[in-house]
Amino acid sequence: MNKILFFNGTIHTMNNANDATPEAVLVSDGLVTEIGSLKELTKLAGGQAYLMDLKGRTLMPSFSDNIVSPSKLGEFSLHSLNLRGVKNIKELQQKIEDYVKNLKPGEWLVGRGFNEVEMEEQQIPTCDDIDVIISDRPVMIFRSCGHIAVVNTYGMRFSNMEQGLRNPKGGTYGRNSEGRLNGIFYETAIDKIIDFFPLPKKEKNVNMIRAGWNDTLSKGITSACDSGVVPSLATAYVEAIIKSKKRVRMTIIPNANTTLRAKHSYSTEKINNDLLHLNSYKYYLDGQLSGKTAAISEKYLDSEDQGALRIEEEIFYDLIYPMYCNDTRMSFHASGDEAITLALDTLEALAKVHDTEVRHRLENLTMLTSKHIEQIKKLNVDLVLSPNDIHDFGPCYRKYLPTNLIDGMLPLKSLIDNKIEFSIGSNGPLAEDVNPFVGIKAAVVRKDKEGELIGAKEAISVKDAMYAYTMGGAKVNGEVDKKGSIEKGKWADLIVLDKDPHEIQSDELDTVVVEQTYIFGALVFSKGNVSKGTLVFN
Repeated sequence: MNKILFFNGTIHTMNNANDATPEAVLVSDGLVTEIGSLKELTKLAGGQAYLMDLKGRTLMPSFSDNIVSPSKLGEFSLHSLNLRGVKNIKELQQKIEDYVKNLKPGEWLVGRGFNEVEMEEQQIPTCDDIDVIISDRPVMIFRSCGHIAVVNTYGMRFSNMEQGLRNPKGGTYGRNSEGRLNGIFYETAIDKIIDFFPLPKKEKNVNMIRAGWNDTLSKGITSACDSGVVPSLATAYVEAIIKSKKRVRMTIIPNANTTLRAKHSYSTEKINNDLLHLNSYKYYLDGQLSGKTAAISEKYLDSEDQGALRIEEEIFYDLIYPMYCNDTRMSFHASGDEAITLALDTLEALAKVHDTEVRHRLENLTMLTSKHIEQIKKLNVDLVLSPNDIHDFGPCYRKYLPTNLIDGMLPLKSLIDNKIEFSIGSNGPLAEDVNPFVGIKAAVVRKDKEGELIGAKEAISVKDAMYAYTMGGAKVNGEVDKKGSIEKGKWADLIVLDKDPHEIQSDELDTVVVEQTYIFGALVFSKGNVSKGTLVFN
């Protein structure tokens, strides 16, 4: 029997039914078996346990991040040009020119992370900016939000783009003053390029997933959700789970927008086990507020634009009706208030024609209104929000959105006041750092990367933010009886922190470091040393 006795530290169980802070936790064969006094648990361990002396550190349940993509994290670190933080087009061009030297002839160059709000020109680059340095291969670079891409002329020719193309439903082809394509693709228009993008080999996908898992485990995330995946990536996840020793518990949600377009069908087969959930489909209803592609009821500042719905309101009910009546779980990306309204109104209408116990999921919710909150109270839905967006994209919100919309965005306190439970996650790799404590800090202090307040009245406590990242995540996964808190009989998915988040200044929350991560009681990440018989820190 494998036993670990954790003691001599602060223990946060995240069990709201019992706020007592225990002296020790005993883990046996992957489960939490006892919680209580050190004397009692030492006796129960019978001298057969590894002794985990926390030395004043903090033990808590690990994080469930229901909006992070390990595959994209791995792709970003292994196979993509990092354009975060570029200050002008010249710097962007230099990074592209340097990166292409490491590529094979004809290989696609893919980059991600630029943000025109942080650039001197205050505008999105065009194909002309790339063509002057790269003309012998396709180049595709994504804005930080992932919903806008820039493609060079070679890439557009390769993808069979024609000047006379009409904008697709739910997307836009950017054009210059003369009406010619300028290489900027918005929302569903990106699909035109992606259709010609080379599919990576399965082993490459598996390697990306493993790299992403290394990142999430180092941040204390043991449960993740990759939402909106294509079939080949779903297959790679299954193989990675089978073959990898250091696994993250995964929820995989196929992209309904692309899967159904390609296959004209959907699978009713479901997978639900301790390591993998594959039981739902995702619909993208709009884009991201930071890039002015989310569908909102007011105009973006200095613009006649209000974003756009990726799926027309007239067909949405009929589109999801078969899945709903077949009790197939669905997830809806809805960032702007118009997209959220479409999702909630449609679910309300469907609830009148079919009774279901399936909890559908809404994610990326940013502009929830009081009316939306009243609807949610009546519906059987799960909510996934990302306070990391406040930190990363606050400057974009302040530039592009009216003040009244900023003041009410990500209304976490209002949800709590209305007794609505929710999950928070990082939104990585859109987020610069998937560290949960960056998101927790943003939920608590409501400041962006420049120190400016974003919707301060919706700030919540450290305790509530940590609960949303642990028990909130477990509830979205339908696993509250298995994880999310340190309770007898639950999985020993645990993390050890270098300091207690409750005992430091709120502005210092993002300095909390995960020292160790456990899944099923097995150590899968450590910053310290592990010696036989006793687990100790440096």
